[in-house]
Amino acid sequence: MLEFKGPYSSLSPDFPSEVFLVGDEKGFPSVTHALEASKSDNEKTRNLIRTAESPAEAVALTKKLDTSQWRQTALSTAEKLLRDKFVRYRHLRKVLLRTSGKDLVHTEGDFFWGT
Repeated sequence: MLEFKGPYSSLSPDFPSEVFLVGDEKGFPSVTHALEASKSDNEKTRNLIRTAESPAEAVALTKKLDTSQWRQTALSTAEKLLRDKFVRYRHLRKVLLRTSGKDLVHTEGDFFWGT
């Protein structure tokens, strides 16, 4: 599966589904918003990202941040956020489970994150 569209659009990290960073009491509107917010410890910056109107805007808000330290924990943070999403929302988990046996490759955007 190369695209998360149609009945599989909910698999995208951009899909609207409130998730939480570990230790943060306020949710983020998508996995992308939360992952971008994890690049900063500054509460004001995190709130700007949290209220970004789209995942693309959330990404744009972090373009100038120093992410050298973040890269060390980025994959584990992404995994925790995706687990949160699919544990928290049963209907989304059902969509994910219907992909059993398929390779999931998000091809939109860059080659690493697919965003």
